[in-house]
Amino acid sequence: MREELSASERRALGLAMRHYLQAEGANLSYNKRLCEPVGDGVYEFKLRYNLKDLTSRLKLPFKPTGPEDTQDVMLRVFFHQYGDKIVLLLHGYDKGAAPGRKHQQAQIQLAKDRKTSWLARKAEENKQAAGACTSQRKRRSRRARRGSDEDHPLGPLDSLCLLGHNEPREEQL
Repeated sequence: MREELSASERRALGLAMRHYLQAEGANLSYNKRLCEPVGDGVYEFKLRYNLKDLTSRLKLPFKPTGPEDTQDVMLRVFFHQYGDKIVLLLHGYDKGAAPGRKHQQAQIQLAKDRKTSWLARKAEENKQAAGACTSQRKRRSRRARRGSDEDHPLGPLDSLCLLGHNEPREEQL
């Protein structure tokens, strides 16, 4: 999508995503002009403001860069809210360039497919990380029975595996 957009459209999209999408995520769906659910945990972020109008709405200074700053914009970005803090950007397109319903449905399906694929990869990573955490806890337990792990061939432990949010994480000691 990046190559298809003018510099002004890219700036407007980046600004809108930072001020709206990054700040609100899926909570933005209360505003149907900006965001709507399209099913399966996927949301459509809608940008209808050109750079000049957007900076005005956000009460930011506007520095004109060219005539495209005031051209109509109709961009769409599909995303998935993963947990409380992660907004997964799935796909985007210029609806102004391809406004047909059939094209829109194909774009939505592509976003849903990408979400499904990402969640499957994430589940596999979590499964492997959980196995690594279990192995690490077993090694730690064996070392504790033997004594210090300083003399162990693997060296001292430098991290601790903690479980939180139903997902293994590694925290540095």
